[in-house]
Amino acid sequence: MIGSKTELKTILEQLIGNDIRVFIFNLDDKDLYNLICDGIQSRNMNSIEVWHCINEATSFNGTRLLAREQMDRILRLYHLYEFSDKITVLSEDIQFANMINYVKVGLLTPEEMVEALLVN
Repeated sequence: MIGSKTELKTILEQLIGNDIRVFIFNLDDKDLYNLICDGIQSRNMNSIEVWHCINEATSFNGTRLLAREQMDRILRLYHLYEFSDKITVLSEDIQFANMINYVKVGLLTPEEMVEALLVN
C-alpha cells in the first residue's frame, strides 16, 4: 500500500509521465465504481488506473485500494495536478468539478457519465 505524501506524488508523476489517466474515486457508491470498472475492462483500456477506498470492491489490474488517510492525502495533492487532463476526481465534494452532480440532478444517467469519462 502506498505510504507517504511524497510516495503518492512520485507515483502520480510517473503515471502522468507514462500517459496513464488516474480516476480518483472518492465516493462510497459501489455500483457506480463497478460501472466504471466494467466500462474500462470492456474497452480494454490499459491506460487508466482507478484509485479508491471501497473495501470489498471489484478489482482488476488497474485498481489501487487506498486507506482513507491516503485518499485524503491524494485529494490534497490533486491541486498540484488539476491542470492535467490525466487526473479525474469523482467526488460529491463541491471543491472538485465533476459529473457526479449531473447524475445527482438527473441530467445524466450513470451510464452516460461513464461513457463521457471514458472518451479518449
